[in-house]
Amino acid sequence: MKRIVSFALLIIFSAIISEVVGQAKGIDNEELKTLYKEDQSDRTAGNIDWELVSKRDKERRVRVNELLKSNLVRTSKDYSNAAMIFQHGGDTTSSGMAVKLMKKAIELDPSMNK
Repeated sequence: MKRIVSFALLIIFSAIISEVVGQAKGIDNEELKTLYKEDQSDRTAGNIDWELVSKRDKERRVRVNELLKSNLVRTSKDYSNAAMIFQHGGDTTSSGMAVKLMKKAIELDPSMNK
């Protein structure tokens, strides 16, 4: 039993260390990359079902909000990807959030402005 507990603690500790190292190295959030790619893909398909895309957009914004609240949006690219997702919100609140997120992206990496 002690070995199982020790092994479980080792796995948890390793996951925490991995997250901290990722933050320190400024590694982009893979889930945000995927959400951004899905966002863009929805807009490049033929015969776009905008009702379906709107539903997916809302789900992506909800998830990005969760990532923001969990401090999992860290790098300039993360903030840029999040901004692009909010850009497709279709209301002033989402647009304002997109601007706020892009400002943060540029603050973290001024070259992004180019």
